[in-house]
Amino acid sequence: MAPSTTKMRNQFPSLVRLIQVDVAVSDDRSPVGWVFGTFMYVYDDEKKNPWERLVPIGLQWGNDPKLTQKEYDAGTRPVETWMNPAAEVIRKDLGGKRPCWGWHGRLNGPADNFMSACLSCHSMATSSGGKLVPPKAKYDPKTGRWTAQDDKERMKWFQNIPAGTVAEGPGYSADYSLQLQMGVTNFEAWKASGGYPWEDAGAVPPGKRVSVKARKRQAPDTDEMTGPTMDYTESA
Repeated sequence: MAPSTTKMRNQFPSLVRLIQVDVAVSDDRSPVGWVFGTFMYVYDDEKKNPWERLVPIGLQWGNDPKLTQKEYDAGTRPVETWMNPAAEVIRKDLGGKRPCWGWHGRLNGPADNFMSACLSCHSMATSSGGKLVPPKAKYDPKTGRWTAQDDKERMKWFQNIPAGTVAEGPGYSADYSLQLQMGVTNFEAWKASGGYPWEDAGAVPPGKRVSVKARKRQAPDTDEMTGPTMDYTESA
C-alpha cells in the first residue's frame, strides 16, 4: 500500500511481504472495458517455488449494477464475477469474520475492503481524487450479516462505468488506474506547495540533471541507521 504522506516513505531497502498480486487487462468484451483479477499468497502451500503459491481468487469484468441488497437477500449472486472455489475454501478455513471477498460476492483481494470490489474502487479513479469506497455497511451481531444502510447511495459505487469516463465530480478519468490518480494528486499537491524541496518529495525535478550522493538515514521509530538513500542536488 502506498504511504499517505511523503514523510512515511522510507528510502532505504525494506522487507516486503508478498500478500496479494493484482492484474488488469483491457478487454472490449467487458461492459467497463477492463477485466480485473487478483491472487493471494498461501504461505503453507507445499510448492517449492514461492510464486507458485499464488492462488487465483477470481476475475471481475463488471460491477453487477443490478445486484442490490434486495436482490442479494432474494438469492441473486454476481454474474460479472468468477470466484475460484478453492479461494472460497481458504477464506472459510482461515476462520475470520470476513463474509466474502468483495461486496455481496463480488471480487476483492485479502488486503482489500470487502465492502467494496476491485472494479468498484477503480471505477472511481479520477484526477480530482474522489471517494473510492462506498458508505460503510451495517453489521448485525445476531445474524452475523452485513447489510447496506442506504442501498441506493451505496449502489452508486457499483455501476458499469465505461473506461475513460469520469465517475463523478470535476476533472477527468484516470481510466480505472488508482496509481494514475495518486500520481496526479501528488503532482498537484507538489505544485500547490511551490514545487520544492525535492528531497522531501523524494523525486527528481522534470527536465533537470542531478548529481546523486548516497547518505545514511535513520529508520523510522528506531535508532538504527540504514541506507543508502539519495540526495538530489540540482546542477546546471
